[in-house]
Amino acid sequence: MSIAWSTKYCVGSNRLDLEHEKIFHLLNKLEAALNYGKGRDVLKPMVQQFDNYMQLHFRGERKYLENMQYESYREHCALHDEFEKHLHEFRLHYDRDELEFTRHIFNYFRDWFVNHLAKEDKKFAYMKRTLHN
Repeated sequence: MSIAWSTKYCVGSNRLDLEHEKIFHLLNKLEAALNYGKGRDVLKPMVQQFDNYMQLHFRGERKYLENMQYESYREHCALHDEFEKHLHEFRLHYDRDELEFTRHIFNYFRDWFVNHLAKEDKKFAYMKRTLHN
């Protein structure tokens, strides 16, 4: 089940919204590869691209939150850190051929991101809107 980008996920920053939309695209590409039974030779660079992009995105989002003096900055970043820890651990085992990229692992990445965007990122979007009104 691919996930569709929608304006309901917008957080009020053009850059972050474009990055979030790109993450949806990367997740959909990963899911399509899984659905078609693609092997490690196809999945490995896709997983690496997803990991690299998430790191880049989280750095930018942290900077954005810091600049807006987001009141829950530390808590929000801790959520990013936890996700990055899981992704890094998965990558370590996957890159050593000790673990397969399964539907269960994909679902964790997809569900975490969509839930984080819909709940946690919406909190700072709300704060930004209320500060500028």
